[in-house]
Amino acid sequence: MDPTDDKVNFRGKSSRESSRPIRLGGSVLGPPRHICAFFNSRDDEYRVLLPFIKDGLECGEKAVHTVDPQRRDEHFQRLASAGIDVAALGPTHTYAMANSIRTKRWLCSKGL
Repeated sequence: MDPTDDKVNFRGKSSRESSRPIRLGGSVLGPPRHICAFFNSRDDEYRVLLPFIKDGLECGEKAVHTVDPQRRDEHFQRLASAGIDVAALGPTHTYAMANSIRTKRWLCSKGL
């Protein structure tokens, strides 16, 4: 995946952006909706993020998950455990999975 090939306008308000509440970790996010989180464990990470991921996918929001290739199956199992239809995801216009190792190399090559 080449992040420079993204056609989404992240700086301006997109035509799909709505004022509907977005919840994460028991809080409602207000604009701007940029998040960063640190977790103590994978269980903690998925406990917080799975409802957020599921809600976004159900609303047709774009999602890119950067996952260690060795944890790909575990990631899909966690998504499925939250009631997300993993088989329906595939690579679509709204969902993509990036290899964390290649993404890290690409970011380093760009000095990021």
